[in-house]
Amino acid sequence: MASLIDRYVADLYNYAEERKQLEHYHRYALLFINKSDVDSDGMRYIPDEFYDFIGLLTEDDADAVVSKFLEITREHLELLDVKIISAVPLTFPQRNDIEKKLVSMFGKEISLVTKVDSSLIGGLRIVVGHMIIDNTVKTSIAEMKKNVYKEVYLK
Repeated sequence: MASLIDRYVADLYNYAEERKQLEHYHRYALLFINKSDVDSDGMRYIPDEFYDFIGLLTEDDADAVVSKFLEITREHLELLDVKIISAVPLTFPQRNDIEKKLVSMFGKEISLVTKVDSSLIGGLRIVVGHMIIDNTVKTSIAEMKKNVYKEVYLK
């Protein structure tokens, strides 16, 4: 099955590149893989032609094709790989705002993947390469706990 996936990845990449829309298709793939391709009113952010192509595959194969396509386009477009872990799913406008701030911070276009981890309680953890920006409630509570213990034992 790997050869079928590789062929789909190559076809998707070639289709996007021929139309000079590789960056757009990279964004569509990110929305698809992050399961944030539909707004609260049920409107799609991704054009039908992308769904028509991916719709021919099983869900697992579609995820594999899109993931591999993201790897290839990320390298080709020289994008900075960023992962955001949040306690709740981010809305499309929230993702866009965060993406704009990160692009401004790092001075480079990014490839943004989001993940939900309800154990964080609230806030965000942003992973950029080996750098971690952790602004989660879980980490804040752990720091407060550590400081309380430190104060108790120092007295």
